[in-house]
Amino acid sequence: MSASNIVITLTKDHVLYWEEEVVTLKELRKRLRSAGGDKPVLIRSDRHAYVDKLIELWDACRDAGYREIHIATLTE
Repeated sequence: MSASNIVITLTKDHVLYWEEEVVTLKELRKRLRSAGGDKPVLIRSDRHAYVDKLIELWDACRDAGYREIHIATLTE
């Protein structure tokens, strides 16, 4: 994925990152809406994160108008 993509990270402790910055889910939703929905999104999720948290992120992206959403699993 290139620098023109949005990268969201979900840690095993369910901490959310927008790029390299810790954010709340509410702040993440606001940033997704502000970014416009035309860039691809990469959700990087720790393999120990709860699936419902991952789905919540996916839904937030879809609700903000994003259609190209990718998921990668972090093993460390």
